[in-house]
Amino acid sequence: MYTFAPRIVNKNMKFYLKMKQTGKRLILLPYVLAALCIWSCSDDDKTAPSPEPEKPVVVKISANKTSIKANGRDSTVFTVTANDVEVVSDVFIIRKKETNGTDTVAGNHFAADEAGTYKFYASYGGVTSAEISIDAIAVVVALQADRETIKANGKDAARFTVTADGLDVTPSAVITLTGAQEAVLDRVSFSAKAPSTYTFYATYDGVKSNEIRIEATELPFLLAADRTSVTADASEKATFTVTLDEEDVTSDAVIFQKYDGTETALDASVFFTENYGTYTFYAAYDGKKSNEVEISAAYVDKQFLMQHVVMDFTSTICPNCPRVESAIREVQKNTPGQAVHRIALHMGGKHCDSNLSGAMGTIANNLSSDVYFPSSKINLKYDEKLTATTTISRISKSIENSVKDRNGASGTGIAIESSVNGTDIHFTVKIKGAETGNYRFFAFIVEDGITYSQQVPDPASETGFTVVRDYVHNDIATCSIGNDPLSGTDLGQVVRGKETVKKFTVRTSEFNTKRTVNLSKCRITAYTIRPNGVIDNVASCPVNGSIHYRYAE
Repeated sequence: MYTFAPRIVNKNMKFYLKMKQTGKRLILLPYVLAALCIWSCSDDDKTAPSPEPEKPVVVKISANKTSIKANGRDSTVFTVTANDVEVVSDVFIIRKKETNGTDTVAGNHFAADEAGTYKFYASYGGVTSAEISIDAIAVVVALQADRETIKANGKDAARFTVTADGLDVTPSAVITLTGAQEAVLDRVSFSAKAPSTYTFYATYDGVKSNEIRIEATELPFLLAADRTSVTADASEKATFTVTLDEEDVTSDAVIFQKYDGTETALDASVFFTENYGTYTFYAAYDGKKSNEVEISAAYVDKQFLMQHVVMDFTSTICPNCPRVESAIREVQKNTPGQAVHRIALHMGGKHCDSNLSGAMGTIANNLSSDVYFPSSKINLKYDEKLTATTTISRISKSIENSVKDRNGASGTGIAIESSVNGTDIHFTVKIKGAETGNYRFFAFIVEDGITYSQQVPDPASETGFTVVRDYVHNDIATCSIGNDPLSGTDLGQVVRGKETVKKFTVRTSEFNTKRTVNLSKCRITAYTIRPNGVIDNVASCPVNGSIHYRYAE
C-alpha cells in the first residue's frame, strides 16, 4: 500500500515549486508522480517515517534602485521572490499611500513625477512581504550665464545655459526675466540698453531653476581735453574729445562749462577764454553725463589796445563837413591798429535835414559845444572846432592828449557778439578789466552806405558850394543805447582780469527815421567811460557779427 509521506510531500512540493517557476511542470509531471509512487510504497510491515515540519513561504520584494529622479521617466524595477525563488505570476506589487490607502503597481516598474518617499510591499499566494522605500529625488534645474556683467549698449550680451540634472535642456527650457512685469525671453541671450541689475530664472518640465543676476553696467562715457591749462588771452585753445564706450561721439555731444556760478553750453568742442580762473567741463549725450574736467586759465598781464572815438558833428547843409570826414580818415590810417572810430552825428534844427539826424539830432545838439559845424568831440573830452587846414593836426593832438590822460593804457577791453532777428538786434557786450575800477557803458548803432544829398565846396569858388545828390554817407548815428552818451549805463566795479557781461536788444522798428535802415550795413560802436567822464576804450562790431578783445602789440 502507497501513502504520501508528509516529509516527502513537503520536500517534493518544493521541487514542484521550483519546476513550476522554470516552466517545466507539465513535462516533468509524469516523472514526478512516478517517483512519488515508488518513494512512498512500503511493506505493510514497515513503519512510515515521521513527517518534517513544513517551512512557511517567505515573500520578499527588492528594487534595482532605491532612489530615482522625480521626472516621470527615471524608474526602478521590482523583483519578488517566494522562498528566494523569483516569482512573476500571481504577484501583486502594492504602493502604500500617505492617506492609508493603497494602489497596485502595474507591472514591475515605478516612476514618479513628484519628489518624495514611496513605500511598497509584495503579495504572493496570500503572503505579503516586508516594505521597501523608494526615494524620488526632485529634478535639479540649473540656470547659468556665461558672464555676470555686460555693457549697457544693447549689443553686449550674456548667453544662458539650462541643465536638468546635468543634462543640457536649454532649447526646451523657458527663461524668464523677473521684475514688476515678468517677461519671457525669446532667445537664450540677453542684452540691455539701460544700466541695471537684471534677475532671471528658468523653468523646465514644470521645475523652476535657481535665480541668477546679470549686471548691465553704465557704458564708459568720458570727456577728455588735450590740455589742462590755457592762457587767459584767447591765444591758446583746449580741444575736447567725448567718447562713449571708446567710440568718438564728440560731434553729437554737448559740452557744458561751469564758471563763476554759471553754467553754459559751448558752441564747439574747443575752449578759450580771456578770463582767468578755473573752469569745469562735462559732456552730455543721449541722456548721459560724463566725468568732469578742469582747465585753468592763467592770467596774462597784457594791455588792451587803446582805441578812440571822434564824434563828428555834421550836417547835409555843411559844405566843409565832407573835408573833415576825409581828414578823420587820414587820422585813422595814421593811428596804430586803426584804433580811431568815427560817429557822424547830424545836427538837429530847423535848418538841418532830419532824414539823417532823426532822433539823434537832439543828442548831437546836446553833445556839441558849438552850434556851428564842422566841430568834433574826441573821447568825450576834447572839443575841436575844425577847419579844412587844421583838422588832421588838431584831431591827432587831441588823441595824443587822451593817451596821456590814460597813462598810455586803457583800463578796460571790449568784446561784442551780435545777431539780427528780423528787425531786432541782439548783442552781448563783455567788458574785461585791466585795472579794477568803476566804469560806465554807452553805444550807438551807426549805419554806412547811405546815399543822400550833401553840400560840398564848389571847386570854382572859394566860398561857394554845390550839392551832390548821390553822396555816400558813413558812420551815421542812427540809434543809441540810452539817451545820455556822457553818462551811459553803470557797469559797477569791473575787476582786473574778470568780465562784466551786459545784454541788449535794439528794436529798429522803433527807430525815429524818415529812411529805411539797412541792417546789413549797420555797426555797433560802443565805449566805456571812466569815473571822470572820459572815454576809456572803444570798439566797433557789425550787428550780425562779433569782435574779440584787442590787445596792444
